[in-house]
Amino acid sequence: VARLSGELSTAVARAEAAEEEARQHADKAKAAEAREMEVQSLREELEKARADARHAEEAKSEAARLSEEISVVAARAQAAEEEAKQHAETAKAAEAARSGLEGSDARAQAAETELQSLRDELEKARGFASHAEEAKSEVARVSGELSTAVARAEAA
Repeated sequence: VARLSGELSTAVARAEAAEEEARQHADKAKAAEAREMEVQSLREELEKARADARHAEEAKSEAARLSEEISVVAARAQAAEEEAKQHAETAKAAEAARSGLEGSDARAQAAETELQSLRDELEKARGFASHAEEAKSEVARVSGELSTAVARAEAA
């Protein structure tokens, strides 16, 4: 009876040890599965971040193109304003020279109106240029954030 009791105690101890080892293996398997899910999630995040970075680069290129177009328009408007000033000065000189002629006031007024119109166009162009610069800054900021997110995801 003592021998059988000893064998039984040994068998119970072995069974408990095996059960504990099985629990440890199950815990390790769960941890590995959780890590695999986390890695998959990080891969998906990385792909999304890469797509966002591509979109940001495209937006950045578009903003640069628009900024250049606006600069060209602003330069044209500036040149037109200078030309309008010359026309206005010429009209004023002609008005002074022909003070007795009818219609000189109308031409001077038309030149002033044209000058104001060109000034308004120049102001609009400057506004577009300002908005384009703000858009470029925003794109650069988002691009930096995306690069940081991609770096983190790749590091993970």
